[in-house]
Amino acid sequence: MTIPKLIIKELCTPRRQATDRLPEPSMAMVDDDQVRDYADAGAEVMAPTHLFHTAQACTVIAPGDRVLDLACGPAVQLAHLASLRPDAQFVGVDLSQQMLERAQTHAQKLGLTNVTFQRGDITDLEEPDHGFDAIVSAMSLHHLPTADLLTRAMREAHRLLKPGGGLYLGDFGRLRRVETMRYFALMYEDRQPRHFTTDYLNSLRAAYTPGELEDAMGPLRTRAKLFRMFPVAFLVAIKSADRFAGDHQPVVAELARRKAELSADAARDLAAMRRFFRLGGLRTKLI
Repeated sequence: MTIPKLIIKELCTPRRQATDRLPEPSMAMVDDDQVRDYADAGAEVMAPTHLFHTAQACTVIAPGDRVLDLACGPAVQLAHLASLRPDAQFVGVDLSQQMLERAQTHAQKLGLTNVTFQRGDITDLEEPDHGFDAIVSAMSLHHLPTADLLTRAMREAHRLLKPGGGLYLGDFGRLRRVETMRYFALMYEDRQPRHFTTDYLNSLRAAYTPGELEDAMGPLRTRAKLFRMFPVAFLVAIKSADRFAGDHQPVVAELARRKAELSADAARDLAAMRRFFRLGGLRTKLI
């Protein structure tokens, strides 16, 4: 089935007939094979998504910032940001010790000196109020099993973020039809690790709708705005106003280099993200 037909079927499915949310089997990845496949796919299949989120997050991070990455996973996304913003300090938090070990290895391999990691639950972090200048997260909120825990994570972000701080949270949005979810999860099945394909579909089933995310934002609604891809909310983003008004050229040049390294399929996917988010009101300024 073609993408246009999928979109039409999605839009023609009434909300009352939409697929119910199915939480992830586990809040944290602890299986070694699962962790390995997720990390490996992050460098390939998820490359355009990471590049898009990196370009967006860079605009809310200023020089000298202390930045928190919620549920950083293997730090593929975090490493992108830390290498582009070497004048900021990053703290990656994750509930999975296996993920943190992967993250530490990845950061060391890249020679990053502005990143530290710690194990923690993003709904209840042992950090002082207003301890961070910026908070970011990519493809992680759907791992929270309930709407109550999602709300608690948003409240923690509000508590930890300094007044005027930067915020960028990107994730999947829940589609209405399982058939559409399966299409996207299996689209590159021939080049995805087996466990990643299963996790991809589980993530789409576990995603929150834009409405559920906005309800959970609470006081963050005064600090950031929720954007969604239009007309189908395959991806969503919660973003504050831009905070970095300096010279973006070094970041733009590096993002352009990384974009040029994408495969033809990945470049097409990145262009689609930019186009459909722009239709939803979110422009991608740096790529």
